[in-house]
Amino acid sequence: MEFSSSLQQPVAALELNLDSTSVKSIKRDFYELLVCLEGNGILIKNDEELSFAASDSFFINKGDSVELKTFNNATFMCCRFSEDTKFILKDLVSKSKGKAVAPIRAKSVLNPKISCSEKDVKLLMQLHKTLLVLQSDFFLNANLMYYQLLCFLTIMERNIPLQPGQPTKGIPELSIQPIIKHIHKNLRTPELLSLSYIAKTFNLSTNSLGIFFKKEMNISVKQYILQSRMAAISKRIEQKKQSFSEIAFEFGFTDESHFYKSFKKHFGVSPSNFKKNLM
Repeated sequence: MEFSSSLQQPVAALELNLDSTSVKSIKRDFYELLVCLEGNGILIKNDEELSFAASDSFFINKGDSVELKTFNNATFMCCRFSEDTKFILKDLVSKSKGKAVAPIRAKSVLNPKISCSEKDVKLLMQLHKTLLVLQSDFFLNANLMYYQLLCFLTIMERNIPLQPGQPTKGIPELSIQPIIKHIHKNLRTPELLSLSYIAKTFNLSTNSLGIFFKKEMNISVKQYILQSRMAAISKRIEQKKQSFSEIAFEFGFTDESHFYKSFKKHFGVSPSNFKKNLM
């Protein structure tokens, strides 16, 4: 059995009901949000194996190859959207003054799988049901579908966990964790990671933010951001899907030269040599 590799309209919602089987996909020309409602198995994305169970969700990029191997009967909610839709969503996000989430931020750089809370899965199910109804007349309901899709992305985004392996023992849930999550969901957007912006977002002075963060994490805010961005960038290079110029653009560097200098300063080797050492 195979996934569809093309999209018939700009936004599409569907439900996948699978038995103990393998579902493959060639590279698709759309983006996809997958949420497992029941069952378990393995999702293979671009040769990377990820186990899944109920409440796990995935952001599938345009061009990704995906294979689903289910161990028992499994049900997925799917939301698919085109490249043009992504730009429409970005425009809506830019006009929301930070209240909505851009499509690129719903996919955690360091966490390819997002486990949603039980309450949020129920909300996603309601949004998905609405999309299923609206898509019967897309041209009449297009704007409504775009906003439903933004809500879907926002709920996925708020379930992004901390960086894998990041110790959380002793960290107050209502203090440092929101700051950490803000950093990780904005690794590609440097302007949202300035000390002044973070401090304003969490109603702190820049001095208070620096002292509090260093006390809780034993590292400065700037050092933590740098380490997290470079970890995400190195993962991008390991995936061998993008050119250095594309990675530089994705992570907000002014140009490729700036990207090279920053990478070499942090790792001690150029991006090219880093990539060669992976072979």
